[in-house]
Amino acid sequence: MEVAHRQNRWQMVVDYTTALTQSCFSQGRYAEARCAFCWVNDAALALNDETCIANNQLAWGEACLEQNDYDEANRHLGECLRIGRRLAYDHVIADAQYHLARIAIEQNQFDKAEKWLTACLSIREQSGDRRGVAAIQNQQAVLYYAQDKFEDAKQLGEKALAQQESLQDKRADTHLAALGPHGEQSANS
Repeated sequence: MEVAHRQNRWQMVVDYTTALTQSCFSQGRYAEARCAFCWVNDAALALNDETCIANNQLAWGEACLEQNDYDEANRHLGECLRIGRRLAYDHVIADAQYHLARIAIEQNQFDKAEKWLTACLSIREQSGDRRGVAAIQNQQAVLYYAQDKFEDAKQLGEKALAQQESLQDKRADTHLAALGPHGEQSANS
């Protein structure tokens, strides 16, 4: 990718990064991914491809978030959101809002997190995205848990888990669904 970037082979940079992003994320290779996203940004700008820019900013922001670099994650996700709104690119808007909510939860900005999750949920429900709705419900359970609303967290987490299981969504983040009121394992887990 670096050689392709130096040679201004922009589409190749985009294609390689697109092909390798999921692998980098599943293996926790966020530093390498962040480097590649920088190259993709140059490529997308050279190609004048705003959809690519938005998708890249989203992935870049998520990689930063996974490394707890919240300031940089906010910058990339905010740019993604700005472009997504201009393009009416609802999928990207919802994903950016979801990750912005994750950041807000980590920073104990619970009102802000709730706002992002509510906006994201609206988009997912309108598009009939059941997987997305379940993921948001799970993140709302995380938010409730962070606010010591243990029973609400448990109920919503279990609802999200049931939805994810019905969809056979094995990639879902369901760790809270099995927790009891104070973090202990429930009898059902």
